[in-house]
Amino acid sequence: MIVDSRVPAMEPVVRAGVGVGSTAGGPSPSAMPKGNSKMLISALVTFLVVILILYLINMLPIDGRAKQIARIVVIILGVISLLKYIAVF
Repeated sequence: MIVDSRVPAMEPVVRAGVGVGSTAGGPSPSAMPKGNSKMLISALVTFLVVILILYLINMLPIDGRAKQIARIVVIILGVISLLKYIAVF
């Protein structure tokens, strides 16, 4: 094997509390996605509920103006709900 002395050797950098199997320095990497997945599932369920309500509003036998107002109200409430899940409000 030929080693070029002009290129510095790459050595792994080890920091305290960071790395595979480390218990120091905060939660384990497997514990972090649980909160994110719950947030993602909640946001997805909210999105699906908003879509379902919009579909049901479309099926109502009312005039177009009332449907439009109902759709706007549902969309605004859905966006506010989704913003709560991502901690904006």
